Amino acid sequence: MGGLRIDFNHREVTVHGRRVRLTGTEYRLLEILARNAGRVVPTESLLARIWGPAMTDNPDYLKVYIHRLRSKLGDDPANPR
Repeated sequence: MGGLRIDFNHREVTVHGRRVRLTGTEYRLLEILARNAGRVVPTESLLARIWGPAMTDNPDYLKVYIHRLRSKLGDDPANPR
């Protein structure tokens, strides 16, 4: 996604110079995905790392947060890049 910048030290995200406000959960998800760019991160792993091991059987949480991230970062959820 062009123009996306993540400042891991300050937990700030910008898109084309515009600051994007993320919830703690949204930021954590983005951080995990960014730090694993180019690698497949299994759904169960993401669920366990963000919501805890008891939530690994409920991928709907992840779908909702991915949708929110795409919307906030300016990506079209219907045609993701």
